[in-house]
Parts: sequence; C-alpha cells; structure tokens
Amino acid sequence: MNKDILMSGETITLQKKPSLMSEGRFWLGITLFAVSIVFFVLVSFFAPKYNISISRLLSLVGFSGGIPLFGSLPAIPTILEIIGAVYIIYAELAVYFKIYIVTNNRVIYQHGILSKQSNIIIPSKISDVSVDLGPMDRLLHIGKVIIRLEEQTKPQVKIVGLRDPYKFQDTILKLVNRYTYHTPENT
Repeated sequence: MNKDILMSGETITLQKKPSLMSEGRFWLGITLFAVSIVFFVLVSFFAPKYNISISRLLSLVGFSGGIPLFGSLPAIPTILEIIGAVYIIYAELAVYFKIYIVTNNRVIYQHGILSKQSNIIIPSKISDVSVDLGPMDRLLHIGKVIIRLEEQTKPQVKIVGLRDPYKFQDTILKLVNRYTYHTPENT
C-alpha cells in the first residue's frame, strides 16, 4: 500500500494508523444507536400501542409486500440504527485508509477512501512539532501531533488519533534535527 510513495533508498522509520476513537463520525454513529435504544424504550413504555412499522410506512407509499425481518420493528429507531451503522462503517473505512508515515527523508500523511491523497512534509520546512492532548484524548489514550510549517499557505498540519503521540513527535524531531544539523562531514 505505501511502497509506491517511497523514493528510492528511502526507508520507513515509523508508521502509524489513527485510532477509531478519534473519528467524530464513529461517535455520531454510537450516539444514534443510543438515541434509538432510548427512543424505543421510552415509546414502548409510554405508548405500548405504538404501531408505526416499516411495513406500514411502505404500504403508505404503495409497497404492499411485507418485510418479515423488520416488519414489526418501530420505524424511527430502526432508521436511526441504519444511519448510525452507516456512520460507523464510514468512520471505520476512513481510519482503515489513513496512514501516517515517517521515513528517513520526510513525513507522509496519506488518506482517502475513493481517491487517495498524499501530503508530504519536508523536514526543512518544519518549524515546530507539538503534542495536543484534550480531556477526551487523555481519557481515550490518544492524541494529536501538530506540525507547524514555515510556509504561510498552510501553517500547520494536524495528525490526529495517535495512540502514542509522543513517540511520533520524537521521531519527527529526530528527522528534523538530522536535517537541521547535517553537515557534509557526517555523510
């Protein structure tokens, strides 16, 4: 997957994938599942005669065939669960197709489900590398590394969802140090 983006003589120093817990779409899907369960319990408790099912909704639009598996389920919680499942699957795919690579020459951030995008950061353009840990990040043991660049068009790159952000930061700083303090005698 990542061999095609490496230059000749380039080796991978560190390769990481983000955590699924850092994806907002994942949490939206989980929230929709929770709301559907709460909605189903509340409706079942307060309105036991609740009779809007998928079969009834489909019969209103002219579809008379029943859906045996979903026919008796209430429509609103089922629709919320389907939308939640779509968000969770999309978040899983987004994480699966995202990769952060530090090589001996550069930092590569590759992402994309249908089309692949590769962002390459050259060490000589990096001015600062910092780690940002919010309260939820600390709770979930994930963090983000912020790479500040010297150029003004894109002043920073955020690498989110890393399990060990300090190791990633240290690897980038070693790469930057090697390029900053490189002299011809050391080659």
